[in-house]
Amino acid sequence: MVLKKVASWIINFTIFFLIITFSPGLGPKTAFPFEEFSVEKPRALEGVLASNDFLANPEKLFEGQLKAPEHLLERDGVIYASLGSGEVVKIIDGKIEVMSRFGKFCYRDDSYPHCGRPLGLAFDTKGNNLIVMDSSVGIFELNIDTNKLKIVVLAGESFGSPRREAKFLNSVAVASNGDLYYTDSSADFQMHQTAMAFLANPSGRLVYLKRGTKQPKVLLDNLWFANGIALSPDEDFLVVSDLNRNKLMRYWLKTEKAGTADVFADRLPGGVDNITPDGNGFWAALALTSDPDHPYIFQSMAPLSYLRRFIARILFLVEMLFKKIDYFYPNKFSKNVVARAHSLPTYSFLMNNRATVLRFDWNGNILAAYHSYDNSVYTHVLELKGKLYLGSFVHDYIARVDRQKHN
Repeated sequence: MVLKKVASWIINFTIFFLIITFSPGLGPKTAFPFEEFSVEKPRALEGVLASNDFLANPEKLFEGQLKAPEHLLERDGVIYASLGSGEVVKIIDGKIEVMSRFGKFCYRDDSYPHCGRPLGLAFDTKGNNLIVMDSSVGIFELNIDTNKLKIVVLAGESFGSPRREAKFLNSVAVASNGDLYYTDSSADFQMHQTAMAFLANPSGRLVYLKRGTKQPKVLLDNLWFANGIALSPDEDFLVVSDLNRNKLMRYWLKTEKAGTADVFADRLPGGVDNITPDGNGFWAALALTSDPDHPYIFQSMAPLSYLRRFIARILFLVEMLFKKIDYFYPNKFSKNVVARAHSLPTYSFLMNNRATVLRFDWNGNILAAYHSYDNSVYTHVLELKGKLYLGSFVHDYIARVDRQKHN
């Protein structure tokens, strides 16, 4: 009897799997078909990457006052941060001041297209501004003195080949002449659909925008969740994160290699989120971590194109169903179902409990690796006076650790 029930369940599931996976025309629509590809195994945690507890038990600054401080900048003693609550704030003498709010407040309770979500920040070189990347709306200038916002470019225009809109604006670097280099993490899905961006074939892009124009130019395509970006000190190349491949790519802007790309660092023990450059190198925070003994499930599924398409279609159907329910009968439960389904990559049971930040030189060498094993998630590293300030898309505080205690 039990064997018959198991056999019946297997048959029914197989039929269901085949219908969902191979039905023509069923969403989600993607720029590239679901095809097999592979991700190299990350390096072992040995040598410079060896385990330690440097990041354990950090100070928790402004706990409960900052919702997901994703990106951090500092100038003249003032810290600027982009928040998951849709705000850009500055912290002066221990006080938080809101500079601007993007969209309405709906932190974790609604779908992101209706909410502001500033991510990457950079200091402008053509005025006293912050350049702010709103994930789904566009790129803005935010005047540091007046808090006045100005649109640089909106995300709605299609570009590249195949032509498609920027759906997930993420990080930005500003050249000395004011031109912008930025990442579109997924040209298929918006921020609240991160799970589908991780399931689909890579569609992230490295983009160039000549200041004063409205036509972006794609420099690199097919990045699997393009994320952090940094200009080298001489502006002869860019480093950009291919997050889900545990890789940093280098795009050459000068020398005989101009217009070409190569690998800057690969097989990292996780995926790099934001990059914080300086004259000697840069800090990189790993938003997702993995090692040979603890693979990340979405990377393991890279060769399994049919399985990825099946799961993506299930998520798509769930989203459509509960959006319809919410349309006819607005309710918080439906909104939460959509938001929770698409935040799947950040669920703790899918993630390694290790948090890691890395220090690189400009030749791609890892100089230091700091870890903790407390289920923390860090997206940004800012070094100030020997202390590391750590941002996060999960926590409600800025973590701070003393770098000197391990030197």
